[in-house]
Amino acid sequence: MQDIAGLRAILASQVKVDQLYDSYINSRLRHELVNEKDYIVTPKDDGYRGIHLVYRYASDRASDLAGLHVELQLRTALQHAWATAVETVDAFMGESIKAGRATEDWASFFCLASAAFALQERAAPPNAHLSRGYDDVVTDLRASEAGLQVAAKLRGFTVAANRISTSGRSRNTYHLVILDMGVRRLSIRSYSATEQQQANLEYQAVEERVRSGEPLNPVLITGGSVDGLRKSYPNYFLDARNFIESVERVIGRIPLSPTRA
Repeated sequence: MQDIAGLRAILASQVKVDQLYDSYINSRLRHELVNEKDYIVTPKDDGYRGIHLVYRYASDRASDLAGLHVELQLRTALQHAWATAVETVDAFMGESIKAGRATEDWASFFCLASAAFALQERAAPPNAHLSRGYDDVVTDLRASEAGLQVAAKLRGFTVAANRISTSGRSRNTYHLVILDMGVRRLSIRSYSATEQQQANLEYQAVEERVRSGEPLNPVLITGGSVDGLRKSYPNYFLDARNFIESVERVIGRIPLSPTRA
């Protein structure tokens, strides 16, 4: 299937997503709907939720584009925040959550977070948590987050990505990002393409410090992975912060927003 465009609509609530979906399904578009995947009704096993609509483009004016495909993704802000966090962890931790090859701890955390968010939105959770109650899911999510220190790491990663992108560091090929979990301090060392060996040696030296007991979380990433994150998620800093705050509300670390009369 050849695509000419991909569009993503992020909406405030599930009701808004449903309304936009209905408007497309019931519209008189010339373009042909050729594929539809509702991952809100049936989430992916990893916890991904959203609606994908694929249209075959029809045009009298641009005959060279006729027959190609346009994909439209519909998500709530909460679903999008989850996807942003997945991309961030994949980029910085070397995970492959989207590809289904994540380590068990991270895969479990994101599936639990998705389940909690889905139950909040009164939607179906992933199959792994389909028969579980909200309180049960939250208890496991709280333990998973604490074990991985997800909030602290994601805050560090998003700040690091922002600094790399906005300071001109993205021109460098490699970046050694070090999170000191003991004092909540972030440091970034950047290297050119010719300094790969030095980058690897310094990364290995920090790994030795980790093995000796220091509470450090070192990550050696490429500039391309950060640029890709920014390209796919232009507002990733706000979206990742939304994910962190949403998780912390669920597990009770920060209070729920007051209900307005």
